[in-house]
Amino acid sequence: MHSKYNSILLTGGRGLFGKAFLKKNKKIKKKIFAPPSSKLDITKKEETIKYLKKITPKLIIHAAALVGIQNCEKNKLLCKKVNIQGTSNIAEYVKKNNVRLIYISTDYVFDGKKGNYSEIDSPNPQSVYGKSKLSAENIVKKLNNHLIIRTSFFSKKKWKYKEAFIDQYTSRIEVDKLISKINKIIFTEFEGLIHIAGKKQSLFNIAKKIDKKTKPISLIHYKNLKIPKDISLNTSKWNKFLK
Repeated sequence: MHSKYNSILLTGGRGLFGKAFLKKNKKIKKKIFAPPSSKLDITKKEETIKYLKKITPKLIIHAAALVGIQNCEKNKLLCKKVNIQGTSNIAEYVKKNNVRLIYISTDYVFDGKKGNYSEIDSPNPQSVYGKSKLSAENIVKKLNNHLIIRTSFFSKKKWKYKEAFIDQYTSRIEVDKLISKINKIIFTEFEGLIHIAGKKQSLFNIAKKIDKKTKPISLIHYKNLKIPKDISLNTSKWNKFLK
């Protein structure tokens, strides 16, 4: 399954997704390059191209991103630089070298007005973060051998906030379970766009299972942050793929 990918690049290898991916794929770890941003700064085009030419990957899993609604609102330029320009720099190499690109996207490309979003629903991001990820998707879509995975995930070990929304609904999935699912598709020939996620539930419901001390809060008090209410994802296409 992995044999044709003798060299694999994982961006964002120090993040939650990246660490889980490396842990789950120990059998092929010798094939995976997961450099820290100090060794590969994807916002620098020449540096990125030079690094890619050096390792000549046949598969790139692009998970590096500036994440979080508040974080991206406060750092708009950096968000665009990392999420859009960084993706564009990688895409340029991919286009010229016939490389398979897996792009890890987000449910925040939707406005949250209806929930249960499928791959054919029109994105309508409300935040700087969501808009930057959709822009990156549009860059990736133009490439021949690409797969865009929209998802949302969490670590069962720690909930990093003291509070969680009782009225925001999501399909976040535990990161180790996500990697197990992703491994079933990234090494195949499957191309295009797919949603991989868990069941719909409130953010508070997820958080409470991880940390019982988590306090409930409401979106009503955070209207200025443009947080979508229901960004649950429909995974019918994924279920069909498994059959």
